[in-house]
Amino acid sequence: MKRSACAFVLILALLTVTGCRPRTILSVAGLQSLSELTLLDRTDQSVPVPDPAPFTEAFLRATLEPRGRDLNLAVGTADYQLVAGDNRFYYFLDRAAGVRGHLVYVDGRNRQHVYRAELDALILRVWRAARPPLPEVPGLQWRVGAPNQEVAAWALALAEVKYPVAYLLEHGAETVMVFAAGPKTGTTYTVRVQEMARVNEALVVTFRLEGPSPPISGAVSHPHTVLTFNGRVGAVVARTTDGHKVQEWPVIPMTADQNVVLLHPLAGSLLTGRVTLTGKARVAGGDLSVEIEDGHNVLAQASFRATRAAPVWGDFELQLRLRPHTNLSGAIIFFTGSAQLGNRQELLLVPIVFAGGK
Repeated sequence: MKRSACAFVLILALLTVTGCRPRTILSVAGLQSLSELTLLDRTDQSVPVPDPAPFTEAFLRATLEPRGRDLNLAVGTADYQLVAGDNRFYYFLDRAAGVRGHLVYVDGRNRQHVYRAELDALILRVWRAARPPLPEVPGLQWRVGAPNQEVAAWALALAEVKYPVAYLLEHGAETVMVFAAGPKTGTTYTVRVQEMARVNEALVVTFRLEGPSPPISGAVSHPHTVLTFNGRVGAVVARTTDGHKVQEWPVIPMTADQNVVLLHPLAGSLLTGRVTLTGKARVAGGDLSVEIEDGHNVLAQASFRATRAAPVWGDFELQLRLRPHTNLSGAIIFFTGSAQLGNRQELLLVPIVFAGGK
């Protein structure tokens, strides 16, 4: 026992003499410094860091978090990402006064290396200097960003869409708008608000897609932005511009407890003989059913499974052929269970209309 203790003391002494220190988060990533650095927030909006030297110093001062393996931080909900070449670091603000945030690096074996770092002031300085002023609308207060991490994670999941779309969610006394720009292959883009104004009682929000910054070879990103408004905003129009062309995109209202989203067709759409339904679902087991009815008869029905099950969002796409309708208006109804078993639970009803006469 004494011999083991002596050996341990000797090893510590040798480490001290030879100058061995715990690895820095930069050395874990195979870096000596940060020569180029880009800062991204939770909505994938990015700004280049003009002088990475202070960040290099902060990274070198970061200390290993002893509880790192137990924290199991979800990097997709990090407050900020710092991209240096092919390396990506994730920073979580710690809002307790005087406590440093968590800086995370995920290595090639998908292991998290968690450090404590002081980056708040540096990030705020870069962000304020680089971002243009936000548009002002009389009588409307708003900000970029989600009200909490739960909504940020919800927005991140719903941003994985094939085509641009906006979601409008009533969250307590606030209204949250998520604009998803669709997939971008090979690069990371950012979405920013270019214009916002009241037009004929509607709030018109114009977004601009910027990129690539920085290029990430082979990656597929789903750029999006989250806006939080104080109070209700009424009717909303979402559109994008590239400086020349302006294009309008669907706005889908949602509730906080909604577990099915129909992306196509939209409410009020005109249906013909064959219909393709695409959307997202968050249901137990991923299993749900759908009916299309005209108020008198069921014209089509199917049971299907989303690509993923609750608690995460999965995708679905299916085609249905409609039987002849007897009424010009109807609905698409998503549900779980069945009426025969007495456990049918309707999840979403989307009103639609049918083409042609009765």
